[in-house]
Amino acid sequence: MTGALAEADRVRATSAGTALSTEQGLALFDTALRRAEAHLIPVNLDLAGLRASDVEIPPLVRGLLHRPVRRAVGTAAQAGPPLAERLAGMSAAQRDSVLLDLVVASSAVILGHASPDAIGPDRPFKDLGFDSLTAVELRNRLNAAAGIRLPATLVFDHPTPASLAAYLRNELVPPEKTPAEALLEELARMEAELAGMTGGEADLTVGEKAMVRSRLEVMLERLQGGDRRAAGGDDRDLEAATADTIFALIDEELGG
Repeated sequence: MTGALAEADRVRATSAGTALSTEQGLALFDTALRRAEAHLIPVNLDLAGLRASDVEIPPLVRGLLHRPVRRAVGTAAQAGPPLAERLAGMSAAQRDSVLLDLVVASSAVILGHASPDAIGPDRPFKDLGFDSLTAVELRNRLNAAAGIRLPATLVFDHPTPASLAAYLRNELVPPEKTPAEALLEELARMEAELAGMTGGEADLTVGEKAMVRSRLEVMLERLQGGDRRAAGGDDRDLEAATADTIFALIDEELGG
């Protein structure tokens, strides 16, 4: 099973410890067959090496290691401000460059390349040599670097380093909403709240409905800029309008 592994695969497979010889593997397999436990993991861990290294400790063996608090504090101090905070002070071009460099450099390390130059920004990850295991490893590295939780399908949803860098940019520094987008988002929230208050114990009283209707009418008149009056519209239409009708009119006015 391991005879055709490339050197990069061997390095990745032994990153949490040392490799098993054929004799060791077979002996552990025979031992596991004679045990009553349902789940056994035959692995030759180099705990001292892991404890002294700066690599991320795999979750399965974290309980076996106790790194000094001093190391964690030092690492945090060297890390500097969170990535999102650093990106916020950059221009759009600088953000794109920093994030693409991060994705490319991380990919090169995982695939065992000596230089990031081996990673083409627009080449699909599958063509670069990524599989399901290396895709998860890249996600984990970017999780740690970005300080956010990224989906396990990250590499498959964003199949090139450039598209993945663009995704990270939008996650870490979301684009500012236009006034119309912000207004429509707020109207959607209001509509959802109003729907939850229609009927049942949360239903508004007659007086509360009248106040809400009045405010919506004022907002609609302000949005239309008096065009309805100039066209001879009848104010009584608004008085008889339902909340759904008013929201539909607002959407129509905004081109929704």
